[in-house]
Amino acid sequence: MTIDEAIGIVETVLAKGRLSKVEEIIFRQSWEGLSYLEIAKSSGYDTGYLKDTGSSLWRSLSQAFGDKVSKNNFQLILKRHAQTQTSTVSIKPNIPSSHHLQTTQCDWGEAIDTSIFYGRNAELTTLEKWIVSDRARLVMLLGMGGIGKTTLSIKLAEQIQQKFTHVIWRSLRNALTIQDILTDLLAHLSNGQAIALPESVNGKISLLINYLRASRCLVILDNTETILRAGDRAGNYCPGYEGYGQLFRCIAETTHQSCLVLTSREKPRGLATYEGLTLPVRSLYVLGLTTEAAQYIFQAKGLCISSEQGKVLVERYGGNPLALKITATNIQELFDGNVCQFIYQGAALFGDVWQLLEQHFERLSDLEKHIMYVLATRKAWVSIPELLDDIAFVSLRDLLEALESLKVRSLIEKATLTTPEKTSPCFMQQPAVMEYVSSKLLEQTNLALATLSC
Repeated sequence: MTIDEAIGIVETVLAKGRLSKVEEIIFRQSWEGLSYLEIAKSSGYDTGYLKDTGSSLWRSLSQAFGDKVSKNNFQLILKRHAQTQTSTVSIKPNIPSSHHLQTTQCDWGEAIDTSIFYGRNAELTTLEKWIVSDRARLVMLLGMGGIGKTTLSIKLAEQIQQKFTHVIWRSLRNALTIQDILTDLLAHLSNGQAIALPESVNGKISLLINYLRASRCLVILDNTETILRAGDRAGNYCPGYEGYGQLFRCIAETTHQSCLVLTSREKPRGLATYEGLTLPVRSLYVLGLTTEAAQYIFQAKGLCISSEQGKVLVERYGGNPLALKITATNIQELFDGNVCQFIYQGAALFGDVWQLLEQHFERLSDLEKHIMYVLATRKAWVSIPELLDDIAFVSLRDLLEALESLKVRSLIEKATLTTPEKTSPCFMQQPAVMEYVSSKLLEQTNLALATLSC
């Protein structure tokens, strides 16, 4: 039994659930055979305080196990409990000592075919390190629609599945309720056994955490943005879906051996406290494909395209794989495969590419839309003071919050520009986004003129 397995058992049986920070220090270092004096020296806590906290912990465990538990015998008690445990959820993780698991139970749900996959080697390497080596508990893949988050999540799961006892991939495209998704996950993790499900969300989340402690599970929830509210700052939950925030926070802050991967166009709120390069939550912003990787898309579509032409298209669409696939089809069908003619005529946005950006734009708050119009009008890098001058009615606080929200939604780019006088952050849009917003602004202007002429 490892110490993490032991802590998983303890936090399952204790009425209060999680160990406090001090209790976990005492538990871990007592497990290694250290005395209270040695624990005090390494942790900085007072010896007397550690003894009192330890005594309280052993009393709580004695009540939970129905046996006298002390600093000297708690390992023996826990091992005995593990051997005689007969609850539905096995508390002994199915992790063999070899480098990979013997069997993995996979449920791919509506996962798409990823047999055709381009690039992303650096992203896969980073994600595997975070999940397998660093044991991150929650990982977010963030980026614009069509950028490849879904495909990347599936490819990642396929690549590391043998490190887990269970792999579950689910889409939230239809905005499943928190009760539905919890029931679904628990049904899979129970291996078909009949279990008595708690009625409350809290109860189901607690039971799920028990499973995530008992086995090494990889759970992927795709399209998380569907449970987040449109017309508001990025990351706020839709009414009735706040339970997802509770689930995500619990998975982030509770000790277990599993990982939840989210894909989303926006970062859900409430996770920043746990996020960092050495913390249990990590975020990866999925960027566009390189010109080299994009060439595989053009080849699959039957387009003969030079590297220079490929570079123009990649820059125009920010390397967005879905936009490039749609564009390649449009070039074939409307321009008879003539890439030069398509590039020359200049209109990048129509059909499905327009709809893709429309989905993003309609989720924005009124202030975010106004900022997007200002950036599209300027057609250059714009500083915060310049934005304040252009948007007289906004406070600095509201402007910064809106810029943060737009950055999270991957609709603006940020750069630090240096002049002889100062260094300041500036913002701009990708070419395709700028063209879309400029067209929207022109539509509004024409509509206003038409109204005035009536």
